[in-house]
Amino acid sequence: MAADIVSNEPATCAGALGLVEDEPVLHLRVRSAHPGQRDSDCINLLVMPFNTCNMIKTRIKELRKGLKAVRDNDIRLLHKGIELRGGYPLDYYLNTATTKESPAELQYLVSNHGAKAQNTGMYVAQQVPTPHDLLDLVDEISDAMCGGIKPSLTDDGTGATYMLRGPSSSKPLAVFKPKDEEAFAPNNPRGYAGKENSNGLRPGVLSTQQAAREVAAFLLDHKNFAGVPHTTLVHAKHEKFVNPDKSKVEWKVGAFQQFVNSCGTSGDFGMSVFSVSSVHRIGILDVRIVNLDRNDGNLLVADNKRLKLIPIDHGLSLPDRLEVYTSDVVWMDWPQAKKPFAPAELEYIRSLDAAKDAKNIETQLGVRRECLRLLEVTTKLLQFGAERGLTLYQIGLILYREDPDDGDGTHKPSVLEGIIGRCVESAFASIGQSSGTASSTVEGLDLLSSFRPEGRSIRRQVSGGGGQTHQPHFYPSPQPSPMIGPGRPPAEGMLTFTPLESGESDSFDVSRAASPGERTGISPQFDGRPMSSGEQSGSEHHHTTEAKDDSQDELTEGRGRRRDTAGRYRRSVRPSAARVAAKEGSGSDASTGIFAIPGRASFQWPVRLEKAFFRHLAVELCLYFDKHFPAAVTVTEGAAADEVQ
Repeated sequence: MAADIVSNEPATCAGALGLVEDEPVLHLRVRSAHPGQRDSDCINLLVMPFNTCNMIKTRIKELRKGLKAVRDNDIRLLHKGIELRGGYPLDYYLNTATTKESPAELQYLVSNHGAKAQNTGMYVAQQVPTPHDLLDLVDEISDAMCGGIKPSLTDDGTGATYMLRGPSSSKPLAVFKPKDEEAFAPNNPRGYAGKENSNGLRPGVLSTQQAAREVAAFLLDHKNFAGVPHTTLVHAKHEKFVNPDKSKVEWKVGAFQQFVNSCGTSGDFGMSVFSVSSVHRIGILDVRIVNLDRNDGNLLVADNKRLKLIPIDHGLSLPDRLEVYTSDVVWMDWPQAKKPFAPAELEYIRSLDAAKDAKNIETQLGVRRECLRLLEVTTKLLQFGAERGLTLYQIGLILYREDPDDGDGTHKPSVLEGIIGRCVESAFASIGQSSGTASSTVEGLDLLSSFRPEGRSIRRQVSGGGGQTHQPHFYPSPQPSPMIGPGRPPAEGMLTFTPLESGESDSFDVSRAASPGERTGISPQFDGRPMSSGEQSGSEHHHTTEAKDDSQDELTEGRGRRRDTAGRYRRSVRPSAARVAAKEGSGSDASTGIFAIPGRASFQWPVRLEKAFFRHLAVELCLYFDKHFPAAVTVTEGAAADEVQ
């Protein structure tokens, strides 16, 4: 009797619905109607001509997790713009002469419980490399949003962070940070709105540029060495996001990151419970990307048999300057940072290719060149220091400024800032130009006397200078750039800088990194105000003018070549919308970066200037390590010689 019972479930065989041997079948390829879908997202099905659309919907829901909670009536199937109704067999709409190589193309839409389907969606920016598991997660979240699962804005933070859930889970699966809703961006939902590419939370990272840095931190964390959660750049739209025009839901670009389940943050635990390796791996990443804000709240703790640190919130990284203090980096106070690097960590550091990283990040995310040049500098510092046997803590003392509260209250440029300043001056001089850098950090440095090796005289000269040594008489003080927070919003979207009072002085401690216990060094005096053109010495003004005149023809010729090349590029390549959306602008704050040139806001370094700068950098780093770490392991001389060649 039981054998005569016929099941009402659709017969399946190898993924085919109602398949019977020797009967004609239909080959279907089903994909979402939302833009940005990959070929790998398609669902390939074999069905019988008499099967109905409801069978197709059932199969789609089985294969797409995000549609599990969506009703069949809320899923619409389209073929060449015509909707397939649920009660009709498929051969009523489709040509039965389909093959595996030439299937019938179907699209599906989710009605989103009465809302317009075109107002909801998410897809990955195609120019950004994205792991397959993250691609699948984006698809799941997109389907869930289309099925009525709404993003939820978190309560904390100055920028917008949206929690994204799946169809069958109350816990978030991912977070989304739109670039136009960051702090001091145009559509910030917390009252900290400003113009695009205006001054952000910290000098060096402009508004609307944090999302790209969240993604860059993941891409630069090769082999997931530091454990940055999977992150990519996505386009998304939903009515829950901030849309200035209430009648229209706009696509947004932002960072999409996999949610990490944690048992707290590092501030909830004693620092001694974390392994040396875990701290070192995060510190290596922070040094490379110049993380401006590594606090104990953005180090999550995962409990997988052993406590593990998970770094998040990398929006304030890859700046165009080095205004970062030891107090901004929590691990500088941890004993693990003073332990030597392990062999595996040293091997990882040696394997880093900063020039390749910079090129990839510029291509994929459009980060400004001056920010990526600093990435190359800090990576070289890390490699040189690690090979000399320095600890993460000692490298941090070279890279970071001393906290003003620990000294006399003044803002002292870091050791690396001084090295960069001298290398910029030397590089411009070597190609016959005078840089006259306008950086607030570089202007305040004694570029001739700071870190000069004992018994060695360094002569600086520019074209037309006659070999005379140039020594300015006064030095503007580096001006502090206060951190902007919720309690201190900027006036009209602009940061304000407080100059030193008349008579105050600033100093630069050259021995801090070498001997942190004995902090005595050269302290050149500053007059606390910018020099006017009339206060400059006649000799200085004369040399600068001559250098400009001698190089004018060369600069004009170089600009012509660049215009010709750019014209050919524009005629041959049309940039994608995703690339244009991700490309960074440079606001007024960028004119005071560590590589900035006065009067040349849009000046692009030519290749020979880049090469000259990095040649001088290799030499300066070796000179510094030879002087302050003579007992360290000496293995970088060969590498420096290779750099100079």
